[in-house]
Amino acid sequence: MSGELPFVEFTEFIAGGINAGEYADFDDRADIRFELNGKRITLSVFASSLDEDDGGENEEGRFEDQFILDLAEAADVAMDDMEESSPLIDDIAMSIMEIGAVPFAKIAPPLTVPYFPPTDLHSTLYPKEYDFRLQTIDGKPVIFPISPEDAAYVRKEYVPDPNFIYEPPAGLSLPRYSSKDIMIEEEYLGGIFSAAKARVGSRILFCKAFASGINHSNLDKEVETHHKIYQACIKAGIQLRIPQLRGLIVHADSGAVLGFLRDFIEPGEYGGTLSQIRLNNVPQKLRQKWLLQISETMGFLHSFGLFWGDGKAANVVIDPNNDAWLIDLAGGWTNGWVDKKVTGTMEGENQALRRMTTYLGFAN
Repeated sequence: MSGELPFVEFTEFIAGGINAGEYADFDDRADIRFELNGKRITLSVFASSLDEDDGGENEEGRFEDQFILDLAEAADVAMDDMEESSPLIDDIAMSIMEIGAVPFAKIAPPLTVPYFPPTDLHSTLYPKEYDFRLQTIDGKPVIFPISPEDAAYVRKEYVPDPNFIYEPPAGLSLPRYSSKDIMIEEEYLGGIFSAAKARVGSRILFCKAFASGINHSNLDKEVETHHKIYQACIKAGIQLRIPQLRGLIVHADSGAVLGFLRDFIEPGEYGGTLSQIRLNNVPQKLRQKWLLQISETMGFLHSFGLFWGDGKAANVVIDPNNDAWLIDLAGGWTNGWVDKKVTGTMEGENQALRRMTTYLGFAN
């Protein structure tokens, strides 16, 4: 024996979402999204049409009709119990692979080693997706590629507006980093909106980016608020425990601004954000320190004519020195913390601080 391992091919099928069932918009079509050997695929299926000449059902469409019912059943069961839906989804996956193994192999051939997805931000925001359709032709169910426009549910395309040019706030000068040069280390939000711990060269930073561009989200407002705080701190000769901006994120091809990079606050011994920390394990003195730091930082912001906005436990990070940092300066509101009608006002700020006081275990 040579001692060499045998050459083994294998297939990796990871089911995603299903558009079918009680909560779907239509009952005459459906789709299932899945990853096959690292490629994202959406398989569309349309219900059979009625033969207007004799009023009978299209014989060739019965397979599609049953497939839609199977998808609907799996989707409805999954809404109540994901584990219970697994056997149903497994059966669907087996049917898909029995019919589509050959056409799928052209874009997603079997693997010989485990697949690891790319980690760059660009691939996260703009993943390559493939559309296929399941249809009975000449009495036999087949799967074949289609254009995205012919899918059961047409995906919305999230790309920057080529006619929009982002103008940073006056006086703000930041380096620009390509979305392909930012490597995701830990993702907190994914998809078309990314919030993640990222590596940029040798530095660890926090990135926030939106696939449609910085102007289609509150990220431009957050950049403006960060810059106002930085200018006010320079003028007052103080430093606040609020992360500083370190760069703008641009689309690797068009150069459109997608978001920003800021300092990443490493979590301390108790955890990251206050919402993640088991406060009953934290000494009272330390909780008092955090409350004082939060209150002081908010006070400085108010003296600059600025507001935190979405004040809540999830927007306070505790660092390794057990100091409290305020994050997420885009404004907004969260039920149970700041009422929508008072967000962005002093009343809203006071409401957030009162609730933070209670959250940390102190009476108002």
